[in-house]
Amino acid sequence: MKTRAQKRNARGFTVLETLMAGSVMLLGITGLMVLLMGIRTNAARAAFNTLAAKEAQRLLNMRISGTLADAGPVGTTPCNGVFEQIQMPYECDITVMNTSDPTPPVVPPRLGVPSVLVTVRIRRVQGSGLTSPTWHVQSGYALPPP
Repeated sequence: MKTRAQKRNARGFTVLETLMAGSVMLLGITGLMVLLMGIRTNAARAAFNTLAAKEAQRLLNMRISGTLADAGPVGTTPCNGVFEQIQMPYECDITVMNTSDPTPPVVPPRLGVPSVLVTVRIRRVQGSGLTSPTWHVQSGYALPPP
């Protein structure tokens, strides 16, 4: 014959125990999902940053590889494109600044020789035309050939 304690233990879990176990499990699953979404977001951001740096360097090299005239007109020229690898649009601008004059302003440094400073800025275009507030910037000087 079973004692009263053995009969009580044989009944199983109470509703309260089941609800508590379920809520703890739900909390764990929710935490895991948030973690995985953060990993995915960081991976996409890293991929964009890498592609933006490469594209900015490519555009910069196109502008400073030839003569000073190849650098383009002084001022800012807008541009845009799509990174095909991750299907993400971007916008950019290319700024050409004459640095031949040795007089201030000091920033950027004026070289006193025929030269221009070329700056390329790229940022992500998100859905509905929204843009990322973060610019990826590459700069370089174009000098006359020796």
